[in-house]
Amino acid sequence: MAPAPSWSDLPQELLFLIFSCLQYAADLLRCGNVCTTWRAPAMEIYRDFFTKRPPLLLIPNNDQEGDRIMLDMTSNEVYKVHLPEARGRWIHGTINGWLVILGLDSSHDIHLLNPFTRAQFLLPPRSTLQYHQLDDGTPLKTGFIKRAMLTSTPFDPDCVVLIIYSRQNCIAFCRIGDEKWTSIAKPNIPFFDFIFYKGQFYAMDNLGNFLKFELDLDHEATLLATPARPHCEQRYMVESLSGDLLLVLKYCSWDSDDDDFQEEPFTVLYDTDMFEVFKWVMDEKEWREVNNLGDEALFLGHNGAISVSATKTKGCKGNCNHFIDDYSEGYFQNLDGCNDIGEFDLGRKCIEEIYPSLKIWTSPFHWITPDV
Repeated sequence: MAPAPSWSDLPQELLFLIFSCLQYAADLLRCGNVCTTWRAPAMEIYRDFFTKRPPLLLIPNNDQEGDRIMLDMTSNEVYKVHLPEARGRWIHGTINGWLVILGLDSSHDIHLLNPFTRAQFLLPPRSTLQYHQLDDGTPLKTGFIKRAMLTSTPFDPDCVVLIIYSRQNCIAFCRIGDEKWTSIAKPNIPFFDFIFYKGQFYAMDNLGNFLKFELDLDHEATLLATPARPHCEQRYMVESLSGDLLLVLKYCSWDSDDDDFQEEPFTVLYDTDMFEVFKWVMDEKEWREVNNLGDEALFLGHNGAISVSATKTKGCKGNCNHFIDDYSEGYFQNLDGCNDIGEFDLGRKCIEEIYPSLKIWTSPFHWITPDV
């Protein structure tokens, strides 16, 4: 009797055809783990699916089955990710293809979750943070972690996780497997952003002071430079494709009455007006303005900044900043929610609105780049 046919002997052409019909990225990864002959076509389709696309917009929803929606804004294509692990948890940000999520129950556990493979890493308890108390109200619980960063993949035992958290905007860090968070000694003002650049940790406070800090010794932050500009609404740091450290400043116009802020929820109207970009010149220890990003496009939002090559990314324009609303208080306290989203052309100094008909968002959106 002839041996029964094996699934591993299916023709590669047929496997490519079958795998191309799969709806979920996680299913592609599972197929790739079935056997060695399935892995090559499954992973090729997975990489092609994501690497040529811009960062996807992770859209909050109330799906009880755990499905999350991701939007490619350049093509209006919508992708669905089955993510039951995120039920009952608040997504605080995305880093290198991973979600940072905080449980909304009494434990307030903090996890890293890969939305495509559904792999998870438990981080130290919130109770070990220096400023760990949460108010009874929803806003602080859902906005507790402001920024997050990984130095490498979480599967690396030397991976460091950093967060900016609480209303004090403090920095804390841990390594995968640590039992508690370690605090960075903070100045008298909150942090806006941080970055791991060329093996060093840098941060920027809300006045624009640029600082360097270490994760050993006394964890003190050292001032490197004063602000490139004294006033702006938001600051982002990102490494350019050529290896430069960039600083992006966001400016907004506001239309509100002081009386509007006396009670919550309040109403405040605002729009992003423009951006400025600077490059860090190490030898001079100063920020130098950049007027042209060339082939680069930046994606800015709650999780910081992401830089991509426009020529290698489908539907993307170079020398542009793609931004989503990251006014945190507006999401939780503004009667009208948030709707400030658009594309800023750095050359023409103008903004094009994106989805202007979408008027109210009451939960933050996040850019996500799959870890491929």
